[in-house]
Amino acid sequence: DTARELPPAAGTEPTKGQAPGAGVSAAAASGPLKSFKFAHGCLGGHLLAGEERFAVEWDQGDDSVWYDILTISRPAHPLSIVSYPITRYFQHKFTEESAALVVREVAGAQVAATGQAPK
Repeated sequence: DTARELPPAAGTEPTKGQAPGAGVSAAAASGPLKSFKFAHGCLGGHLLAGEERFAVEWDQGDDSVWYDILTISRPAHPLSIVSYPITRYFQHKFTEESAALVVREVAGAQVAATGQAPK
């Protein structure tokens, strides 16, 4: 199993005053377990303090796909303290919708590759 650092994704180039590569990382692995992981963190001045990590893993041994989202956040501004319950609602909603999309895409890829719907 090998892992390698990937260059920053499109649209993640540093903005004015931001150090290159700050707050964004990605890695991929190959072998029997193929994976892609992406993480980013909030920089100073953002309404929230925290980070998010996304990971997709494909185990070729049993053909299973695992999708993981980890979000850690806390309010970092008075306005975000007031709206934090709404923010958490939308974070949970995004997680559910994102997972449903991954399931749909994996099923579509299985149909395209085999001509059969997944079990």
